[in-house]
Amino acid sequence: MPTKLDHKMTHLTHYYEPGLTYLLTTITNQRKNLFTDAAYAQIAHADIAFYTCKFNAATLAHVIMPDHIHWLLHPSPDDFNYRPGIGMLGYD
Repeated sequence: MPTKLDHKMTHLTHYYEPGLTYLLTTITNQRKNLFTDAAYAQIAHADIAFYTCKFNAATLAHVIMPDHIHWLLHPSPDDFNYRPGIGMLGYD
């Protein structure tokens, strides 16, 4: 019996539905602790604010950890009119 899960997500299925809120998680390259540097954390925070405004979305919360970010995002209903089933923020 394996002692650890060797699990890689090479292709994620994307599901989009107007009115839902999404939890996005992203990691740094090679999980380097970039965000322990306040300058990098501030850049990430500014990018979240920029894209929230650009796409008329709502950020409910975000957490910047040393090697990853969690972002609770509620997209604009207009996002789902861009490409049926995909939206401006989703790329398959």
